[in-house]
Amino acid sequence: MSVPTHISQYTQYKQDTNDVAAWLLTAHPDFKQPKGPGRLKGRARRAAREEAEAERATKIVVTRHVKEVPRLVALKLRRSIVRRRYQQRYYEHGDGDADSNASHAHFISVLEDVEKVLMPLLPKEFQRKARQGAAEDDAEAAALINRFEALTVEEVADEAPDSHAAAGSSETSPIVAVNCKIAEDEINTPSPIFGLELLLEDLWMVTHHVRESWQAYREGRMSLEAAAVATETTHHLFYTTECELRGAGGLDNCPGGWPSAMYKIHAARQEAQEKCETQGNNSGFLEFLEDLINIWEALLGLLHVRRSMDMSDLLHAQLPTFDWARDDRHLLQRLLLDEAIVQTRIFAATPKANTLPGVDKFGLYLYHACEDNSISLTTVYLSVFYLEMRLAMGSESGKAWPELRTFLETTRPDVIQAAQRYGHLASRGWMSSNVLHCLRGWLQQAEVVTDDSGADSPLISAQSTSQDRAPSHRRIPWFSSNPWLCGRLLVIYKTLAYEFGHFWSNHAPTPLVVCHLYNAAKKEKVLPEGWSWPGVESLLDTYPEMFFSHQRPRGWFNYSLSVMKALGGGIQTVRREGRRYAGRNARRAARADPGRDSVNLDKRWKFPQRILTLTTMKSRWLKGQDQWTADEITHIMQQSVLCRKFVKSTIRRGAEPKLSMLDALRRMRRCINAELAVLKDENWIRYHNLGWDICTRIWTEIREVREDAIELGHSEEVRFLIVHTLFETKDRNLLQEAARIMQAVVSGV
Repeated sequence: MSVPTHISQYTQYKQDTNDVAAWLLTAHPDFKQPKGPGRLKGRARRAAREEAEAERATKIVVTRHVKEVPRLVALKLRRSIVRRRYQQRYYEHGDGDADSNASHAHFISVLEDVEKVLMPLLPKEFQRKARQGAAEDDAEAAALINRFEALTVEEVADEAPDSHAAAGSSETSPIVAVNCKIAEDEINTPSPIFGLELLLEDLWMVTHHVRESWQAYREGRMSLEAAAVATETTHHLFYTTECELRGAGGLDNCPGGWPSAMYKIHAARQEAQEKCETQGNNSGFLEFLEDLINIWEALLGLLHVRRSMDMSDLLHAQLPTFDWARDDRHLLQRLLLDEAIVQTRIFAATPKANTLPGVDKFGLYLYHACEDNSISLTTVYLSVFYLEMRLAMGSESGKAWPELRTFLETTRPDVIQAAQRYGHLASRGWMSSNVLHCLRGWLQQAEVVTDDSGADSPLISAQSTSQDRAPSHRRIPWFSSNPWLCGRLLVIYKTLAYEFGHFWSNHAPTPLVVCHLYNAAKKEKVLPEGWSWPGVESLLDTYPEMFFSHQRPRGWFNYSLSVMKALGGGIQTVRREGRRYAGRNARRAARADPGRDSVNLDKRWKFPQRILTLTTMKSRWLKGQDQWTADEITHIMQQSVLCRKFVKSTIRRGAEPKLSMLDALRRMRRCINAELAVLKDENWIRYHNLGWDICTRIWTEIREVREDAIELGHSEEVRFLIVHTLFETKDRNLLQEAARIMQAVVSGV
């Protein structure tokens, strides 16, 4: 079963009690199903208020009306007991709310009594847990008095179970959602300090995910992009849980503020550990709290010192050095934070740093914490993620920056080539101006990221004469020490380059016609000896639907028909012996039926987009949408062709039906790895540029093909239709010459 988040239990334990009460009501042998969906009304509602829950449980056991308590009901009952007992500890410390403590103690005993009554019908594993969680009580179940009278059923959900479900096995017994009202309202409102601890437990839990991701990247088991997406998604999910807690009043209402509550939680945990009292599998949580307190105190001191320094002092500040083998963990945390504070302030002062897409959340929050002299909880947990990344990477933190720089430097020529080719078409309405605008923005940002010059351009220098500016090359240290930032930018720039190339490849389909040309040359065995094009081979294997019969054509007629269908049809076939009159006849046919020779762009086959999850995440990053939920991640992955298999139903007997936070993160990481493989294999912008050059050279160097294309009168798309014309010639020598040109272009000759 997946590990649930702790913060979800902050509001969940009330619903757990509701579900247990609902099952006791509907599983009772005298329960009568209401007619149709809706609330319990009239006699059924009065009976729900009057009949005691312990008596219901006793009747269920005595009559054996149910063979076994469903595992999910047993889970919710045990979880309600544990969580309420766990929260009660906080009423025994601090302010000492005696009334709340008494109410919790009373209600815990009510739940324990119900569990004792149901013991014979509980699944075996829950029987063991119940015996371990409370002292043995040999009193007969019939002697138990009604201690559940504080619980009243208010309403039933839309769907009630039938009589067969109530009397059936655990597999068929449903859970009916019933809203229950507790007499003591404060019992339904968890303590703010308790809610904060649950949030910190979630932080501790997801921090393992961050650490594992960067450790895998360091060891070569994960890509930089996947590790960055894992960390970024963790931030988005955890930010949502923080907002959930804040909205429930469990953060702002902490006595003395959340920092004071954090110290109280640490003291309570330490006392519990000394008494050998543990709550589940929480080994290491106390040490995590100590790390958290150390980070908080380090931020307080370091921000106070560095905030008073002007830019000239920061530029000449001596950054700390690390001894990864000898320095203890807390010392490394303080040194890394000091380095990050200095570098983020310098980074923000470099020219055009604000043009980068959202930069990184940690650097942004750290910068504002320094400027505003205020540390938020978000700043603290982003610091936790950053430090876990740095500690996992150790001395190899600088390996990410070369990956980002190399990608930008190798991709920039292809982007420039495409921009020069299509720039004039924006005025004709052929291409969306937004695409070209994004393209130019990509090139400008690539220049900003890779600029490591010691002197700024004259324009920037004229605008940067004040002491609050820093030269361009001083942003590089922050890139070198922050793999998270490098990975984030790499995902954005790779995804944008994919989208640019994919757009052009489908609107000016040179990769499509080159695939058909390569297939024909291979089938006719006229490819240059010993040469193959792995990229196109991969496209042929991945997208067999580009051929009209979903199978690679094997003859001249099928070559021609296949590419004609792929390009949208409407191309007149020309017999070799009729070449002399082909142009005249085609023009006459066009005048008689203007639509006969036209290409229907709506019917043109297009390469599908296969990185929907990455493009969606990139768009949300650029829009600053930080609040994500596990359900949203599930929905995004369900829409992706490659990721649907990772989000199949997780409903199992006794398991929660939805993905937990950690499950969503792990599945997202697998999904991203699958889509990153597509980014690596399908370099669309490169395929498009090569395809365009191949078609252009075939047009220029093969006279017979050029003459046929001119006679057909296809002027706008002549570079694509020449491949169709080449097939119409049925000349293996011409096809062999086209294959030679293809090899020369790909090889850069």
